[in-house]
Amino acid sequence: MKKASLQLMQIFNSPKLVETKKPEQSSKNKFYIGIDGMRSSARHQYHFIANDTPANNTIGTPAKRSSNYNASINLGYRLNFNKFFIAPEIFYDNLQSSTEDFFIQGDPINLNYRYGAKLNLGYNIFSKFNLFTTIGLTNISYKTKFISDLEYYKSSSSSKIAPIYGVGASYDFTKNWSIKGSYEQQQFNIRYAFEGLRSSVMLKTTKLGFAYKF
Repeated sequence: MKKASLQLMQIFNSPKLVETKKPEQSSKNKFYIGIDGMRSSARHQYHFIANDTPANNTIGTPAKRSSNYNASINLGYRLNFNKFFIAPEIFYDNLQSSTEDFFIQGDPINLNYRYGAKLNLGYNIFSKFNLFTTIGLTNISYKTKFISDLEYYKSSSSSKIAPIYGVGASYDFTKNWSIKGSYEQQQFNIRYAFEGLRSSVMLKTTKLGFAYKF
């Protein structure tokens, strides 16, 4: 009888019975770092505020467009809640997007780079595929140039804080590596050193890259 009791105790204490299933790797909260190839496209709509008119009218000019291919880096942390997740992220985008003057051929606006913080809100569609939306805030560095007295250029460098929003998708092809694509846009105004002149900018970016989770 004593021998049978010992055998039963050994069976119930067997590691196979008490072993619990480990959570899937993709469900764990994780830091990640990523690098993306990026296409930035900017539309500049110039306006001149005519202060000498009774209504202080704004006179618009035809929109100018510019685009460029460059790179972006990001660092974030993904918090999982069943199939939903939140991923706060900081990033740096090397824009280098310029456009021509609307008076003569020139280079009056150059969007140099931007950096900021954003929040990705997502849903795990199935085991490895995710969709997400993005909201955030960025600081855009830019340089403006304009003709003064039709003889030489004057320039001014500054920065602009503006909101950003977008959508994206990612696919986890291993437990540590994923591929991610996104589309983001933002709108803001740039004022020149020259009084009364400003540009309304619509900036759109498309990104495709890889992220490593650790």
